[in-house]
Amino acid sequence: MSAKTPQKKKPVVFPIFIALFPIVHLYRENVDKVDFSIVRPSMITALLIALIGWGIIWAMTRNIRKSALIISWLMILFSFYYTYSGWIAQTVAVLIISNWLIYFIVKSKSDFRALVAFLNVSSLVAVGIPAYSIVKALVAPPSMEMHEIPGSLSDKQIAMKGTTPNVYFIILDGYGGEKALEEFYMTKNARFVEYLRNEGFWVSNASRSNYMRTVLSLPATLNMEYLDEFIETNDLELTTDERPFAFLIRWSYVKGFFRNFGYDSVGISSGFAGWDMLGADHYLNQKTSGMNQFQAQLHSHTPVYPILRELAFRDPFEAHRDLQIQTLETIPDISGMFDKPTFTFAHILCPHPPFVFGEDGELVHPKEPRFHLGDGNYLVGASMDVAEYRGAYIYQLNSLNNLLMETITKLRQNDPGAIIIVQGDHGPGSKLVWSSAEETNHKERSSILNAIYLPNQDYDDFYDSMTSVNTFRFIFNKYFGAEHEILPDRHFFSESAFPFRMLEFSFEEDKKLDEASAGPDASAEDSTR
Repeated sequence: MSAKTPQKKKPVVFPIFIALFPIVHLYRENVDKVDFSIVRPSMITALLIALIGWGIIWAMTRNIRKSALIISWLMILFSFYYTYSGWIAQTVAVLIISNWLIYFIVKSKSDFRALVAFLNVSSLVAVGIPAYSIVKALVAPPSMEMHEIPGSLSDKQIAMKGTTPNVYFIILDGYGGEKALEEFYMTKNARFVEYLRNEGFWVSNASRSNYMRTVLSLPATLNMEYLDEFIETNDLELTTDERPFAFLIRWSYVKGFFRNFGYDSVGISSGFAGWDMLGADHYLNQKTSGMNQFQAQLHSHTPVYPILRELAFRDPFEAHRDLQIQTLETIPDISGMFDKPTFTFAHILCPHPPFVFGEDGELVHPKEPRFHLGDGNYLVGASMDVAEYRGAYIYQLNSLNNLLMETITKLRQNDPGAIIIVQGDHGPGSKLVWSSAEETNHKERSSILNAIYLPNQDYDDFYDSMTSVNTFRFIFNKYFGAEHEILPDRHFFSESAFPFRMLEFSFEEDKKLDEASAGPDASAEDSTR
């Protein structure tokens, strides 16, 4: 009788992949917004917890496969707690099933060899597919070419070098214009607008964004071009990949133009890398003691999220609020930080949700405990109604206005000759339906605050319905010896299924407003405001 050939022991690795799966999947969804340095600590922590837990269970069961199955099931329950914890009955059912499953695994005489082999392969595939996408995104970024930056300056521009002012571009995410705030939010925003005009700013009565998504609006503004040709050339109409547009923010025409003039670019962290100017000569990464946005999203599905909010880690809503305050406090000091002239890009994620400023500027928490930056129908109809959205928006807007007035006053004192642009990237979203252009209120979503301070107060060419794509065309023409053509003002919406397939629309009321303001009765005061 021949002896049995001993079976070769196969490795048990699937708990490692299961521990990494939520992190890798979330990173894949945000690879264009989050730097790997932010993700790495979460991956290391998840692996350590998984290995320690696996070791403890193995010591109790003395079986590597059974302990792997148990720790993997516990990690799945932990990572997706939010999906089953909404109802007591669901939670009880899951706990009963889990107890039975663990009891079955421990008492079973099976070696689970086939199941382990299957889980090894399937978990590797589940992690490998998004990991491949991440590596591809990081190693081989998509095309970011839009149009060529002139390599040399004209004689006129060369003579201007060293005499041009610092420029501050302050983007206020979701800040609506006067008309939309009055029509939909029952507020004229008069106190802040009057403050800006008293400081010498030109403030539009009816400016609109060209695009209703940050990832489209900012690249268009910073490259002074509409994106339709770029989307067509790079075959992006059917993709959901935001990376090409993130590169347009980081390596924009505007930044290159300033570099030719001897400027250093300064970027300030917004907390989301995809909306920041990461390629800036100086990148100011604001620090808070709370969880960053990636960690907040990751932990928001787990049972430890409420605990983390109560511990030394400040909750992500508080950290997010503090980040906006820190950024605004940093802006006035930039002129004293560097020897060269500077172009500063500061993206304030406010008054955009989440709504974290209360009526008196205090910290408030949204109803939904999970931290996210969702807007429109991701909020309205999910965790609040239209009236609640608008009320919370006004509280946040008023708090932001108070902070902005302090920032601008200090900035004007520290750098009195600077050009200052304070602009919304799009309007608010109480009637925004991401999946439907027909159901979305375009007047609300496209309306933006557009305020510009020029030291020479030369606003003669500005007009009320001016869109953000022309912002730097005007400024470069007036202050930097350029001769850019002023583009027609166009407006686009894109639905969530195809975020880069553009639907163009127009506002007849804006045309009538421009015709009226250009008429013989237009006052000199109106022409500068």
